[in-house]
Amino acid sequence: MPKPCRCLTDQAMPGMKAVIEDVIASLPPAQLADGPVYRARLDICLACPELADGTCRLCGCFVEVRAAQKKNQCPHVPGYWGPQKGDSTYVNTP
Repeated sequence: MPKPCRCLTDQAMPGMKAVIEDVIASLPPAQLADGPVYRARLDICLACPELADGTCRLCGCFVEVRAAQKKNQCPHVPGYWGPQKGDSTYVNTP
């Protein structure tokens, strides 16, 4: 199961790390992105100018939760990463 990236959750409000971990832990394993895909997505989010305190300014989500789910994609237009297909994901760096 993907674990939240401490560098992002530390930017969020105090106590949010545990909430984010609980949300990700509550997702069915079949819906979770693979570890390397999750890490690649978070690395892209860290470089994005729309990241603010662990959240995406475009959609308001906590990026760890969005990145943890296979089906999700970056809300930026054009998106910086897309849904996981197999063991990879579409990547377009900011």
